[in-house]
Amino acid sequence: MVTRQRVSSRFFLAKGFIVVGLFFATIGCIWGLCLFFTWFTIARIEIHIADPENNSIVGTREYYNQSIFLISEQEVAKSITKKNALVESVKVSKVYPYTLRLDVELSTPVAALTVKNGYYILSTKARVIEKTHEKPQGFPLITYYESLPYEQIQLGIHIDYEDIEAALNLSQKLSDLGVVVDTVDISSFHMIACKGEGKEYVFSSDGDISLQEYQLEAILKQLKVQGKEYTKLDFRFDKPVIEIQK
Repeated sequence: MVTRQRVSSRFFLAKGFIVVGLFFATIGCIWGLCLFFTWFTIARIEIHIADPENNSIVGTREYYNQSIFLISEQEVAKSITKKNALVESVKVSKVYPYTLRLDVELSTPVAALTVKNGYYILSTKARVIEKTHEKPQGFPLITYYESLPYEQIQLGIHIDYEDIEAALNLSQKLSDLGVVVDTVDISSFHMIACKGEGKEYVFSSDGDISLQEYQLEAILKQLKVQGKEYTKLDFRFDKPVIEIQK
C-alpha cells in the first residue's frame, strides 16, 4: 500500500522535473531567438549605381547590425536621398538573411539657376545638386524674377516653385527635340521664355505644360517638312503664334 508520504515525495519530484524542464526550455528559446535575430541582422549593404566613379554614398553605416525585419525600405530610401545631393532616387530591397540592396539613380544636371552672388545647378526634378559662385558652362541659364539668396537653399533640397519646375521640363523637352537652349527667362509668374541660336520659345507657366509640349513638337515637325525657318514660337494663346524668318 502506497503511503501518503511516498505520494507526496513523488509529486514534489515530478514538480521539480517540470520546473527544471521549463527553465531549460526557456533558456533554449531565448538562445534560439538571440541566434535567430543575430542571423537576420544587416551585415552587408550592396550599392548598385550606374556611374561607379560616383559611388560615395553616405548614410548607410547606421543600418548595419539592425534587424532586417524592422527596417523600412521607404524610410531608408528617403534618408539616403536626403543625405546625398547627387542622388535622385533610391530603390531599397531586402535580400535575406542579412543584406540590403540599394539601386541608386544619380541626378542629372540640366540647368543653372541664377541667384544672388552665385548659381544653383539643378537636376531634372529641381533639386540643388551643386552651388557655385562662378558662372557655369554647358547648361541653360535660368533667370528668375525673384532673386533667391545664395545661402537660402542647401544642397539636395528640392526647389518647390512650379514655374521653375515647368521651365526645367520645357527646356529639357526642347533639348530632346534637338533645339539649343542658352537662356531661360522667367520674367513673371505667367511667362517662360527660352532662347538659343537667335530663336525664342515663349510658354505660359500657368497653362497646360503637356499641351504646350505637344504643340511645340508638332509645329517643329511641320516647319521642318515645309522647310521654313522661324524666329519665335509663342504658346501662351489658344492658337500658337509662329513668326517666320524673313
